[in-house]
Amino acid sequence: MKKFIRKALASMLVFTMCFSSVNISAFAQNVDEIDTTTEVVIEQTTDDTIEETTSVDESISESETDAEPTTTSDNSGWDQTTKEKIFEGENFKVYFTLSSNWDAGYNATIKLENTGDESIQNWYLGFEYADSITNIWNAEISSNENGYYTIKNVGWNQNIAVGQSIEFGITSNEGFSGFPLKYELLGQISNVNIGDYNINYILTNDWETGFSSTITINNDSDTDFEDWVLEFDFDRNITEIWNGIIEKHEGNHYVVKNATYNANIVAGQSVSFGFNGDEGSLEDAPKSYLLYSYKLYDGKSMEIDTDNDGLVDGVENLLGLNYKEKDSDGDGLDDYFEYSLCGLNPLEKDTDGDGVLDGDEDCDEDELSNALESYYNTDPLVKDTDNDGLNDYEEVITYLTNPLCIDTDEDELSDYDDVKLGFSPLNKDSDDDGTIDSQEIVKQTYEQVILDSEKKAVTKVSLDMSTNGNIENTCAISNTYNIDKMSSDVVGLVGVPVEINCSSNFEKATITFWYDKDELGDVDEKDLAVMWHDVDNHCYRLLDEESIVNTEKGTVSYVTTHFSTYMLVDRNKWYDAWKQNLDYRTSVSDKNMFYDFAFVIDVSGSMSGARISTAKEALKGFVQQLGSEDEACLVKFNSYASAVSDFTSDQNALNNAVTSLRASGGTNVNAGLLKALELYDKQESNDKKKIIVLICDGDVNYNESTINRCIENDISIYTVNVGAKYSDTYLKTMSEKTSGEYYYCTSTSDIEEALGVIQGKTIEDIDPTDTDGDGLFDVYETVGVRLENGKVIHTDPNLKDTDGDGLTDYEEVGLVYSVDLNIGSLLSIKGKYVLMYSDPLLVDTDSDGIIDSKDDKPWTYNSVKNLLIYQSPRPKGLNADGSVAADMKYGQTTRSDILNINKQFKYQLEEADSENWGANTLFSEVEDMSTSLFSTGEMENVIKNMILHFKEGSGSDYSNATLTQEAYKHKSTQKYINDIKGEVIRRLKNNGGNIYDLEFSEEGNQSGKSIYNWAQQNVGYPRFHENSDIIHGLTICVNDTWGNTVEVKDYNFDGEHFSGTLHFCIYDHFGLDQPDVEKTYVNLAGFRAWYVLQHYDYFNGSFVPFVTLMEFDVPFESDIIMFKPGK
Repeated sequence: MKKFIRKALASMLVFTMCFSSVNISAFAQNVDEIDTTTEVVIEQTTDDTIEETTSVDESISESETDAEPTTTSDNSGWDQTTKEKIFEGENFKVYFTLSSNWDAGYNATIKLENTGDESIQNWYLGFEYADSITNIWNAEISSNENGYYTIKNVGWNQNIAVGQSIEFGITSNEGFSGFPLKYELLGQISNVNIGDYNINYILTNDWETGFSSTITINNDSDTDFEDWVLEFDFDRNITEIWNGIIEKHEGNHYVVKNATYNANIVAGQSVSFGFNGDEGSLEDAPKSYLLYSYKLYDGKSMEIDTDNDGLVDGVENLLGLNYKEKDSDGDGLDDYFEYSLCGLNPLEKDTDGDGVLDGDEDCDEDELSNALESYYNTDPLVKDTDNDGLNDYEEVITYLTNPLCIDTDEDELSDYDDVKLGFSPLNKDSDDDGTIDSQEIVKQTYEQVILDSEKKAVTKVSLDMSTNGNIENTCAISNTYNIDKMSSDVVGLVGVPVEINCSSNFEKATITFWYDKDELGDVDEKDLAVMWHDVDNHCYRLLDEESIVNTEKGTVSYVTTHFSTYMLVDRNKWYDAWKQNLDYRTSVSDKNMFYDFAFVIDVSGSMSGARISTAKEALKGFVQQLGSEDEACLVKFNSYASAVSDFTSDQNALNNAVTSLRASGGTNVNAGLLKALELYDKQESNDKKKIIVLICDGDVNYNESTINRCIENDISIYTVNVGAKYSDTYLKTMSEKTSGEYYYCTSTSDIEEALGVIQGKTIEDIDPTDTDGDGLFDVYETVGVRLENGKVIHTDPNLKDTDGDGLTDYEEVGLVYSVDLNIGSLLSIKGKYVLMYSDPLLVDTDSDGIIDSKDDKPWTYNSVKNLLIYQSPRPKGLNADGSVAADMKYGQTTRSDILNINKQFKYQLEEADSENWGANTLFSEVEDMSTSLFSTGEMENVIKNMILHFKEGSGSDYSNATLTQEAYKHKSTQKYINDIKGEVIRRLKNNGGNIYDLEFSEEGNQSGKSIYNWAQQNVGYPRFHENSDIIHGLTICVNDTWGNTVEVKDYNFDGEHFSGTLHFCIYDHFGLDQPDVEKTYVNLAGFRAWYVLQHYDYFNGSFVPFVTLMEFDVPFESDIIMFKPGK
């Protein structure tokens, strides 16, 4: 049976449309079973015409035929000449003929002709008519309300066959004032309530090859069933029928309609039809009866939309709207647009009473009026309907683009991108050069305002680069202070570090840091420089020579070919940090851990060129590693020797002395050694180890007495031969006799390595004591170890695990490397630093909620449990300014104040004050209204449960799984979810997966580029105003949503792929404010009862409104986009 229903529904529903064609003869199932997704509506078009004929001239004037029909109730007057007008609707015509006319009255005939391809069943004809009808024949007046007549058939002429017509006549006892302007066929086939009838089946005869039966329909109601139709299932085959007509037969399902002469079943009477058939058995009987009857349409259908405005007639009836007119208040906006899309009152031309008509208002403040939003089908509550970056006004008025299409010209750039880049959004190749706009290379600037409450020196970072596409969509500059822990602790950091990512192709880009001079403190502007983190090589690169400081503008710029984490630093503080020597020999009880070095350097002519220059650089590196207790002197010799520097611990003085060395002349090694001994003699007596580092090219004049003096004074000689191998005999002898060492350099480059070995065996020779047995020498724990960011940290030598995170200090610190470091253009050293696995002083280095012992990336925010990324302006229960929302107030309004809203409240106030009725009666009214008019199915239980929660008066937050699921499935919620999810993914793809760049904060909102800013411009909150929402329960339970929050949960990022969950919390208030009952809902007793229960001070605030929560999780994932040119 139900298979017929879905097929018949569409044609059945158009039966009662304005200008609808015929009383369709198809049938439908019980209303509860109707599948509304199959609804089809036929709308009257401008093809409906009215023809006129006159007694003088049969021609029709051009002005009459071209005029569009109007909906006024005025019959528009009579020209005293025209005798007939013809109205042509869809599938029907009406001929109104003035047959006779006199001063005090007239007679007229009205002919209704079926021009369609199906018969008109049980016709009703409606029209607006200014005159009074005093007599009628061949029809009857069903109703006359405010000049709108409904004329009904008289039974024998109730059906009009295809191509046929009926006529009826009228008389009026007043002068003829004009013809009706339009007509409507009214009527509806609907199911008869099961309790209003019963059906009897009698098997009158059955033989071997066939049977004969009768079905009787009994009308148990007090109204007639007109033009009845019966559906039923029957497992036997009907071959012949009388007193009825088989309209449809498919399988075991039958549709039988009346035989015309028995079309109506009078109240209290019955109609029978009989049939013969075959097949089946005696036990088979008809079942699943459904009886239908045609009747005058009352405008209360929850399926039909007579005026085709988007609101079904039943909803319009509930709201007090005119279901026959798209625009009930005549303000130029149809009722659906006002109620469902704008939240305006469709019964008031000026909802807010500000003197501006609703059609001229601009709800979303995009400069496009509501009327134009309606015309262009844009969202009146969202400035940028298609979310392309141009608001609706700019698209419609300024650029003539499609406000519903992101990319009007299909050039792979959004309309906004086209405009921003100087292209035409209406031409995919604006300059007609054969390259579409999205591939054109354009010079662009991207700026990111930096707002940080702690580090205020850097105010903005900008990129200038030439690339294709809009870099606003492909580049991201993220503040990583306190997120990138290593970069946040860079020594000399000025402002915040920023991570720069870009998915566009580019050759080079200028990075500019803008700084606030008042926030620099003791930093000299001229000492500012750009630095970047070279992650691959575990170091920070100071770009002091390449950085350009503009003190007038307050900027520091650098041209790069790649992106990473960049920052602004004070170069002096950076250099000073690395110049600080970490002396791992320091021990109060062991003075022998310090040294007095005498560098004796051959500057003869044979040392010129690469030899002397390499030796000088190696010496500078050695000097850089001297401790504060170490001293050194410098002696140069050729034919003669001289002291270039006496013993000193001043590294700068020693380096300057080394720089002054020049090669020329002969070679006298012994003179150099004697000069060194002379300087030792001048040095105050101490317990330091004394070492002569002799660098020469092998031309040695050996003197035994000089070597003996060295032995007597415990001076060791470390010799470095940079000359011929055959001359190594004396150099080896010197070293061996003085307990030193000999090094031969096969090439000039070996000089640096030789001095490095000497350095390692002297000043870098450390005490391996490890008190706590954690694998990290005590000296490293007490003196400290230097990180790649220049910071020095100290651990506890008596605790294996200083921070108690489950990892020993050695497991966190790792190996101590001694390497050559390029600290900047002004400093290269051989020093020690560590590449820590994690911070030994922090249980959770990256603060991601995972302790270091369980975190596979302890320096990286690769896992985040909860992060708020969006909070709507209005918090739960409050207005944006922090005041209590009007619909959350309760128990504060007097009786007189309520009556001033509307006098109808007197009934509910009387009930409230009555001892016999009281609050329980009011709650019954609220529940009866909610369940009978505004909810169905499981949502009935939801609203009843919400009413009970309101009655209990706790005011606690409320949630319901059924309500949440219904809200989640709604198209407006899904759009909201997908909009937010899409933007989150887009941002993470372009910012390298930096989830903290999306964090909600007041500072971020002020920057203008946060998720919050974007959502306020482009996203509409979920709203439940559709027909189905009103009927099934979402509107009464929620309606508009007050606000929402979005959090990221369980975020993970592995460097390329990111994933997580968006947790949405949508909230609304279950409460009423005064505007809620100033609209049409005040006519419903249930809403008045609700308002009185909540606000009437008589109840002392016993019944408390509450916040309704709808929470759900939505997963997301993608891969970052990154362009990585060669460095």
